[in-house]
Amino acid sequence: MFKKAKSTLWLMVGLLVLCLITIVVPILNPVVISVNDCNPTQWFVSLLYNMDGLVPPINNQASLHVEFVSFFMPFGVLIFLTFYGFVIVTTIFKIMGNELFATKMARISAWIGVICSGFFVGFFLYSTITTGQKIGFPGGSAFILVITIAVLVLARRHKKQMEAEDTRARHLKTIFTKSQKREAIIFYGMVSPFYLMALIVTLYPIMWGIIRSFTNYTGYNDPLGTGFSSYMRCLQDEQTWTSFVTTLEIGIFYVPVGLVLGVALAMLLNTNIKGSGFFRTVYYFPSIIPGVASGLMWRMLFAQNGGAINTMLGWFGIAPFNWLGYSGCRYALYIMLAWSSAGGILTYLSALKGINNELYESAMIDGATSWRRFWSITLPMISSTLFYNLVTGLIAAWQIYAQPVFLAGATLLTVPFTPNYTFVVQIYQQIFTNQRFGFGLAMVWILFAASMISNRVVFWTGNLWVFNENAPQKEKKKKVKKQQAVVAGN
Repeated sequence: MFKKAKSTLWLMVGLLVLCLITIVVPILNPVVISVNDCNPTQWFVSLLYNMDGLVPPINNQASLHVEFVSFFMPFGVLIFLTFYGFVIVTTIFKIMGNELFATKMARISAWIGVICSGFFVGFFLYSTITTGQKIGFPGGSAFILVITIAVLVLARRHKKQMEAEDTRARHLKTIFTKSQKREAIIFYGMVSPFYLMALIVTLYPIMWGIIRSFTNYTGYNDPLGTGFSSYMRCLQDEQTWTSFVTTLEIGIFYVPVGLVLGVALAMLLNTNIKGSGFFRTVYYFPSIIPGVASGLMWRMLFAQNGGAINTMLGWFGIAPFNWLGYSGCRYALYIMLAWSSAGGILTYLSALKGINNELYESAMIDGATSWRRFWSITLPMISSTLFYNLVTGLIAAWQIYAQPVFLAGATLLTVPFTPNYTFVVQIYQQIFTNQRFGFGLAMVWILFAASMISNRVVFWTGNLWVFNENAPQKEKKKKVKKQQAVVAGN
């Protein structure tokens, strides 16, 4: 399939690998710009330490828009590190023989390099023209810009070669009629307000949060760039690590319990017994109660003196337990989370209703026990629903905040005891109590990365246990291996 295109792909990978030279040659590094005849190599170690994006003398040039440099240069460094990562991945997959993936990675690498290096070169031109100061030309950025443009040109040629060699329908261009074009214009015109609001309400705050995480912003000061120091402090701060581990421990309890209780209750309610509709509402009701209300309610129930739970324990001769104290607050939180963890019960019920009864009848004729029917029929048929609730449960577990806070007190600024001091609580305290916006926002992006990684692992392993009725897993694996063998053979 790629006989003629292979040479072009190797050339693309070779040009991208040349960009890696800028890591070991400081003067070619794209984030080093000399100022007033300073030697970039001399300040390279300082750059790596401060992650300023410019050599230190730039901070003495008041007319060079230091705020702009401080905000965007560390972000540019991060983008270039991502670029280098894509280059390495491209090289590895090309060596492994995965042509399609290597092609995609090469194009992504090239676009990242063009955008970021173009920004650096544009910043040089803008600063030189507006300030009149002598700034050394960013040779590394220009070097990467030229190479990545060449890679994009080769990628276009490579794509044409692939289309010429592969006559499948996915490589054929679709021809739209006038009526289809008119429908497309109407469609995009109707959905454009949503994308506009998403741009203003979602994308802008995200970019604002990323930029401020590289500064010493406190909410009132004129922020100055601090590079990656906030992220480094997050990794070195003992309290941050403690809150992260606490969140992991609570999540390890919360997610499995939610899945098990949801499936168990759904199977109990998946009957035609009179009054089952009432119990479905009762079991689902806790998931729609706001976290603030449920937290305050459970705080009253767990009260040591006069609380309903200690009162009931007293009926059996058990002394009152301090559920809200240091040693008991984790148990109280677990009980509260278990009470509200069956929110996916309706999705499990709908999945159970969709299972064909003929499967159970056939299994019963073959002598399968109830446990065997559950393991071989019920679980595979509702595995997609389990997958969905697992993903949403992981997202919710990383964001646990209201429950431990309102078990500890009646305000959002209440600090829970250490056993319930979650990562989001630490973020809230750093931002709104200590006014350390840069540090808190760095923690936000670390939390985002952890959530993405955990869900990515679930997606990777989902192919091993999620049943797809339209394409059985064994057949899909055989098909993939066959395609890989064909590609490797060509």
